[in-house]
Amino acid sequence: MSEIRFITNRSHPTTFREGILDQVRYQLAAKDWVALDTETTHLDPYQAVPLLLSIDNGSTLSFVIDLTSVDISSLYPQLSQKTIIAHNYKYDYKVLKVYTGQGFRSCWDTMVVEQRIMLGLDYRDGFRYGLDKVLNRRLNVDLPLPKST
Repeated sequence: MSEIRFITNRSHPTTFREGILDQVRYQLAAKDWVALDTETTHLDPYQAVPLLLSIDNGSTLSFVIDLTSVDISSLYPQLSQKTIIAHNYKYDYKVLKVYTGQGFRSCWDTMVVEQRIMLGLDYRDGFRYGLDKVLNRRLNVDLPLPKST
């Protein structure tokens, strides 16, 4: 289990410190891949405002970066050289492309991989491809989802 660092410039118990992005760069340098996820304000990637970026590469540290208060432009050169692993990456790619103006070298979209493995079966066949369904089907892991009120 890795330690998660929340990086923000807002006043939170864990606050932004100069040099903290150096830790992110150091972790990114360790491997040629990185898992990432974005959290945004909208389902349409062209209208979405990015709020958070989660970064992990299987090391002892993971990062959740507050994109509303932290400039991550210094990470672009490294991120653009990594293989990005994400679920439903077409959404994250569009959000990050609009937000950063940067493209990324290669990706491994776990949702697309699962759809290919399942030969394109869809909801009419009883298959769903959300992260929670794939984790349950492949790893027998139940991902608790928030309940709507």
